[in-house]
Amino acid sequence: MATKLHSQHSCFDGVHCFCLLGFCFFTISISLRLSVVARIRILQTSRERRLESS
Repeated sequence: MATKLHSQHSCFDGVHCFCLLGFCFFTISISLRLSVVARIRILQTSRERRLESS
């Protein structure tokens, strides 16, 4: 009985770790996308300013 509970607990730990990894990957991908979008916007605004100044 004790070994059965232990195996279930380890399986739960594995699922928990998997969920944690997925959450970390999800967060990292979102932050990367936001940084890329921010860079593109900055580049676009700088180009527009150059066009307006010239």
